[in-house]
Amino acid sequence: MGSLTFKRAFAEPVAIGVQSCRRGAVTGNDSVLVLGAGPIGLAILEVARARGAMVYVTDVDPKRLLTAAHLGAQTLDAGPGLLENVMKLTNGEGMPVVMEATGNAKVMESTTDLVAAGGRVVIVGIVPAGTSISFPGLDLTRKEMSIVGSRASVDCFSESLELLASGAIRYPEIASRFEPEQAVAVFDRLVEPNHGLHKVVFTRESK
Repeated sequence: MGSLTFKRAFAEPVAIGVQSCRRGAVTGNDSVLVLGAGPIGLAILEVARARGAMVYVTDVDPKRLLTAAHLGAQTLDAGPGLLENVMKLTNGEGMPVVMEATGNAKVMESTTDLVAAGGRVVIVGIVPAGTSISFPGLDLTRKEMSIVGSRASVDCFSESLELLASGAIRYPEIASRFEPEQAVAVFDRLVEPNHGLHKVVFTRESK
């Protein structure tokens, strides 16, 4: 599989990153906080950086944070001190853009504390059906924040492919490559906590 052909396998997750950044109106003047350094969080990181934004990423998994740092993010610990650290970084204002990519309801609810007044919150993570999310009503008016969801990637694939072809996206570099014959063992591993794999791609190429 050629290099460009291999990169095309990442068009879909990168397109989700494109849509998320469109929904958050991310520009080169923004600082963006990405909550979660899984496959989608990393795609958002890459697209936001390609737009010129300063990107901060947080996650509970130190290995994921190392990957985010490799891709150019400033990393923050996801522990109880996250809000305090964000406020120190932003002179008490909060982040202009907060992208939630964990699918954790409590993390989603924390976005209103982390975002700046007049800022944008983009919810990308998916919670189980029937799960409710609560936001403090006063903050919605007091901070004049915008909260939007992001799921689809309509009309995003052309931009995704252009970013991949240009080399602006390094996401494919961290892929976990396997031969097709290894599929059963790989899927068994993927259901384990802390499996240590990144975006899995089955290819006839050697690792």
